[in-house]
Amino acid sequence: MRSLFILLATVSLAACGGESGGTTGVGSGTAQGPSSTPSPTPTPSATPSPSPSPSASPTPSQGTPPGGDGKIVVVTEGSSSAFAYGGNHTGMYRDYKGSAIEFHGLAVGGSGLNNLIDRIDVVLVAKPDLVSVYIGANDLTSYSSADAFASRLQSYVEQIRRTGAKVVICTILPRQTGSAHDARYNAMRKEVAEIIRKVDWVDGVVDFANDPQMGPDDAPFNRVLYKTDGVHPTDGSKANPPSGQMVLFEAYRPIMDKLLADVR
Repeated sequence: MRSLFILLATVSLAACGGESGGTTGVGSGTAQGPSSTPSPTPTPSATPSPSPSPSASPTPSQGTPPGGDGKIVVVTEGSSSAFAYGGNHTGMYRDYKGSAIEFHGLAVGGSGLNNLIDRIDVVLVAKPDLVSVYIGANDLTSYSSADAFASRLQSYVEQIRRTGAKVVICTILPRQTGSAHDARYNAMRKEVAEIIRKVDWVDGVVDFANDPQMGPDDAPFNRVLYKTDGVHPTDGSKANPPSGQMVLFEAYRPIMDKLLADVR
């Protein structure tokens, strides 16, 4: 019996030693879960460089001349006598000024005042500084009076001037076509010229109607100055004696030059 007791005590002590050894195998006297994998040390983000402050937009020079490329913009408008080509007063003026101006010759043969009004947007889109107009040779007698024509012309001119552009009106030349309308036409053109000389809604007048060579009613009979149609001045910048268009150019140039100087 004593031997059996000793045997049981020995077995009990052996069992207690096995439990303790299992706990020690975890590595600590305190129970823990599985150890966590250490997080990598975060790489510090680069401090962003401050964005450069935008530089101020340059202030346009107050001395910058008009026009998209720094040139003064000149537009010529009207009927065939103002059509811009080398032998015409407007074309001569373009060639005379050369690269000093941006030139737009918009006159169209056969035009009347209503045609100019219809295509005014073509003038305005050019952003002109100076516009010269010769109109009336084709449609003057379709108006009831010189006043009616001048009133319609004023409406057209004022639309252009509201943009800041200056406007020059060229008074109307005579005609001798053999038509019964010539007498009324020549009377009306002189009345219109009288009106234009006095108004304050134009910036300049090129007074073709008052030119001693080109303006008299009988001037179109002069075949040096006028073509055989009795309406259109003769062409040419180098004619000798001077062509009708050369005479017109000599009247046109100083008025245009003066107004261009004012634009500057």
